[in-house]
Amino acid sequence: MDLRQLRYLIAIVEAGSVTDASRRLHVAQPALSQRIASLEEELGLQLLVRTRQGVSPTAAGQELYARAKIIVKQVAAAAAATREKAGHVGGRVGIGLLRSMAPYLATALFRRLRAEAPGIVPEIVVGYSDELVQAIDDARLDIALRVLPVGAKPALPVLLDEPLCVVGPPALLAGMPPQLELSDLAALPLLVSPTQPIHQVLQRTARERGLSFQVVGSVESSTAAAQLCAEGYGAFVTPKAAAQFVVNASGGRLDQRIVTGFDRQVGLYANPEVARSASVETCERILLEVLRERARELL
Repeated sequence: MDLRQLRYLIAIVEAGSVTDASRRLHVAQPALSQRIASLEEELGLQLLVRTRQGVSPTAAGQELYARAKIIVKQVAAAAAATREKAGHVGGRVGIGLLRSMAPYLATALFRRLRAEAPGIVPEIVVGYSDELVQAIDDARLDIALRVLPVGAKPALPVLLDEPLCVVGPPALLAGMPPQLELSDLAALPLLVSPTQPIHQVLQRTARERGLSFQVVGSVESSTAAAQLCAEGYGAFVTPKAAAQFVVNASGGRLDQRIVTGFDRQVGLYANPEVARSASVETCERILLEVLRERARELL
């Protein structure tokens, strides 16, 4: 088993086709198939199932694919560390940002990285917490922000302890106190998203307490939700820094209130099986600095 075979396996599994993988790798299809056949023969296992619809991994192939991703990442980290010893800090670094934080972090983070570490090529990916954790475990990202499980003892240092807020037109929130209970939300027309973890938690807790929300629609994009709320369609719930960001940008068309009892804790996650290079550590340092700076401005 060699590194090239592992890279070929990764490409085929991700492409779902030997033909597509050969194009991506710029390797002749017969040569690619032969290397995978040699790997299967060496292991004494079938790794791929070939059908008219394409190629999919067997259980053994899926296991090797997952481990191959980590191995390739470790080799890349070792190469980067070697270059760094010679004074060359750079290369691609995958950074995951939570969807609710991306609007006020992504551009500031990119600018700082280009200014302070021009040799690094940042690859910023936006997603929900579980998606980013999976991307780290699959070796598609190097570091990512994640929401720590509610009620569990944090396994990661808490970088940000952030309340949730409801955002809506000033007229809709007029007369409401600065801090609201969950029951107060039942009086508001709400835009929600069934895929957003914070909305899932709110709706599950409401059901447990015998409450029901006035859901007027579902919008995945917080930017779109803010625009619709500014036009008077209702209110939406988002973490406080994101709430402050959209309120500041609304020119007085939006206001906010804190929702008590639903603080979320944010930490930084990396795969413990992959050694972090100086480039990754540089990105981590700058990400934390930008996060703290923006949090001071918005919280």
